[in-house]
Amino acid sequence: MLRVPAFFHHLSEVLYHVLECVGVNPWVVERRRHSFLHREAAADVTYSQEGLDRTHFYFGSQTEGTTTNSIKYKLF
Repeated sequence: MLRVPAFFHHLSEVLYHVLECVGVNPWVVERRRHSFLHREAAADVTYSQEGLDRTHFYFGSQTEGTTTNSIKYKLF
């Protein structure tokens, strides 16, 4: 069984706090996942109507909601 050092639990709590400060919270993450799934479906329908055999995927931090705008935030 993998043992996680106590430091990582503290780091996780700090990261959660920082993301919450810049507006990334569980609600935002869920909404972004939902919206990107709809974007994928819409793109697939568009491709299908154009007679193309393609599938569209979004992946990475953008779909997880962990990408923030390139604005500098004062956290503390």
